[in-house]
Amino acid sequence: MKKSLSKKRCSDKCLLYFSLGAVILWFGLSISFIAVLEKKLVEVKHENYEYNEKLKESVAASELKRRRRQGDELPQYPINHRHLNTAIRPLSDQAIDQCHKALWHTVDTTAYVLPNNESFVITGDIEDLWLRDSAAQIHPLLLPNTYNGQSLVQVDQKLERIVSGLILKTARLIRFDPYANAFHLEERKTP
Repeated sequence: MKKSLSKKRCSDKCLLYFSLGAVILWFGLSISFIAVLEKKLVEVKHENYEYNEKLKESVAASELKRRRRQGDELPQYPINHRHLNTAIRPLSDQAIDQCHKALWHTVDTTAYVLPNNESFVITGDIEDLWLRDSAAQIHPLLLPNTYNGQSLVQVDQKLERIVSGLILKTARLIRFDPYANAFHLEERKTP
């Protein structure tokens, strides 16, 4: 009886150790299987990303080829909008007069002619020369007009002086501080 009881205890212990070993083995295999799955998932995501990028490039390239075949290429700069609409309604004398007044008012109130062939164009409520804004402010003076095909700078020497002076001034200011985007008319001392 003692022997069968000790055999039963031995078989129970063996069964317990065997079950414990099987659980540990199953757990280890599960972890390694999950690691393999994660690695595969990363590879598949990377392949999908590369495939999508190649697909985008090929779609963009085919769209560009299609546009070139159809003659839809981007226009060359400067864009001449006059030929696009032949049925342009002429401006009234009142509209032309208002545009003329607004343009000259802007030039009179914002442009300062400085010595050394330079000029200073203030933009906005702060009396500073902002590089982008001052260039945008003189841009209409450089465009050829619809009546005689010449820009206002080509017609008026005062405007030519303001524009060329602004180019000189901004070039000098950019050389002085290439990271700034606005400059004062006079140097201000900081305390």
